[in-house]
Amino acid sequence: MERRATVNAADATWLAAAHLTAVAVISGAALAARLPGAPWPEYPLFGLAGVVLAAAIGHVLGRLLPTRYTPVLATVGGYLLFFVMLAEQSPLTATIGYQGVDQRLSATHLVWRLALVALAVTAVVLLTGVRNDPRPAGRRPLRALPLAAPAAAAALLLGLLVMPSGAGAGFHTARTSTDAVCDTAGDGEVCVWPEHAHRLPAAVDMSGRLATAGEGVVPAGVAHREVGLPRAGAAGQGFSLDYGRADLARTMASDSVVAALPLCERWGPQEWAVQDALTLWLELRALDTDRPPKRGGFSSGEAVDRTDEVLRVLALPHAEQTVRARAWKAELAAVPC
Repeated sequence: MERRATVNAADATWLAAAHLTAVAVISGAALAARLPGAPWPEYPLFGLAGVVLAAAIGHVLGRLLPTRYTPVLATVGGYLLFFVMLAEQSPLTATIGYQGVDQRLSATHLVWRLALVALAVTAVVLLTGVRNDPRPAGRRPLRALPLAAPAAAAALLLGLLVMPSGAGAGFHTARTSTDAVCDTAGDGEVCVWPEHAHRLPAAVDMSGRLATAGEGVVPAGVAHREVGLPRAGAAGQGFSLDYGRADLARTMASDSVVAALPLCERWGPQEWAVQDALTLWLELRALDTDRPPKRGGFSSGEAVDRTDEVLRVLALPHAEQTVRARAWKAELAAVPC
């Protein structure tokens, strides 16, 4: 019994060490870039619990079905459970290293996983405590086991089957914050998450660049909020600070264009392409470049792409660029919403 317990502990230890090593590498890279939530504390706990859960389930199967075929059955069964029977975003299969500043792991899923780990470890302890039966492995009756051990294993199986899973299970939960860090940017305001306070000057600078680039096209005093913050008084979906300066310009430009002309449900492919063109023009003008971003054609998913037209407009004098941008804006305003 002592040897078996040592083997179980060793398996769980080296698996956990491998997982934590990967977490440490991800965390180090993210912290070096000063990303928030890198990772949030519950994410390593969630992944580590998953490692222990997998090791415990393997031991329980080996004790309840001690045959030469058990490893094969466990492998096939695990594959079916993880990749066929369970929908995507299952809390059983996920091991998260990092998420955006505006999301946290759902407490429901964390509690579910910890509860399953507790059941699995309980089953392991009870099964490991059974004295060795001298009969061959395949001939040991289940009645030789304490009733509590199969009961814990059955409860574990039931928990695996009834746990919330799938895209609609709310694997992540949106953060809520009332303590955003804000600063003025001309006549407007820029707000970021507290973890991004050190990046607020860069966001304020980009807001000023966009205001100057879009003068006469987008309204003055646009309120910019980082993604996930309350949108009161702000347009668009919010800007992002996690993916570099170009992405900051793109997301802020998108919000500025929405502030100038709200989105319309009656827009068709042509109108969406005009809106994309206006956003791309504002983004590149704020960045003072005529090189399109390396993300393929700039489009909202429609068939029309006007990137080449935007680049031709950027080659014009600034005054003429403003005239063309106003024409795009008028084209969108002409659509009744």
